[in-house]
Amino acid sequence: MSTWIEEACSAGARLEYACAAVGLSARTLQRWCQGGAIQGDARRREHRAPEAVRTPAN
Repeated sequence: MSTWIEEACSAGARLEYACAAVGLSARTLQRWCQGGAIQGDARRREHRAPEAVRTPAN
């Protein structure tokens, strides 16, 4: 996706319009690309214990 946006921008499209075409905001792309390359998902995952197994009622 980012290569498509880069190609569109190098062809003269504005970053905001190129991002909108793929459903992103320009700010989201800027956050993803901090440090020069797209970063992985940095959201913290909450590890929860599995729900208790319920037995069917008789």
